[in-house]
Amino acid sequence: MKKICLTDHFDKDDMEWGEECIFPVEEYFKALQPLKEAYRDKIDVGIGVELDFVLIWESITGN
Repeated sequence: MKKICLTDHFDKDDMEWGEECIFPVEEYFKALQPLKEAYRDKIDVGIGVELDFVLIWESITGN
């Protein structure tokens, strides 16, 4: 394996979980950065976020 990307899921429109700031972006990337650095000579480690905008999409498309 030459590359891997670690992602977390951020459901922007799910207010059952509270305010949208529930996803600590800076903490998330800060926590994973040492892993990326530790393996930099062996594997390309990407860090990302899966964003979910279901309600917004439904309002735009009318579906």
